[in-house]
Amino acid sequence: APDCMVVKVSLLMSALPAFYQEVQEIAADSAPAWPMVAHAGSGIVYVHIPVPHPETPDAAQLLQPLQALEQCVARYQGRRVIERAPVAVKQQCQVWGPTGDDFALMRAIKASFDPQSRLNPGRFLGGL
Repeated sequence: APDCMVVKVSLLMSALPAFYQEVQEIAADSAPAWPMVAHAGSGIVYVHIPVPHPETPDAAQLLQPLQALEQCVARYQGRRVIERAPVAVKQQCQVWGPTGDDFALMRAIKASFDPQSRLNPGRFLGGL
């Protein structure tokens, strides 16, 4: 739906039932429900967070559910990517999620393939 933020979450498949239950508890505080779609056998879940006023979104108000979802994802040692959100929200959060232990390796690989940092500078995880 165009009036939703879409967050792609990847988790261990064994964590999906507990993650689903916890997200439903988080979403219970908001008026419309948060529809979720999970791919069987992959551990990928798409969480749709409704945007109350899509024509004039309030970034501060929308960051609260994203932060709650971020904490939930971290508890289950998952990763998340914000696939769709208002620009004002994307400017105030890490779209690709927090960096992990593998970030130093990713930075080294990027530097070896793109030493002048010309390919999409600053557009990936951690500003790569």
